[in-house]
Amino acid sequence: MCADVKRNGEDIIRGVRCYSGEPLMPYAYMHDPSFGNFIFDADPDWTNFGSSVSLLYLNKDEYAIYAEMAAKGSAS
Repeated sequence: MCADVKRNGEDIIRGVRCYSGEPLMPYAYMHDPSFGNFIFDADPDWTNFGSSVSLLYLNKDEYAIYAEMAAKGSAS
């Protein structure tokens, strides 16, 4: 599955591959300094949205914690 992200009508990313636990905006310039990021909580499959797959938005503080945990191998 692929996704596009726009902010204020401007493309941030287009056609990025989606993976469970991986941020949709992979580079800091896309979300820093004041924006968060998006993470799927399971293997992305649009047919399962709302039942077994959710797209989560983490604000900048939540994403910083998540990224730190992922770097240590404890995020899931």
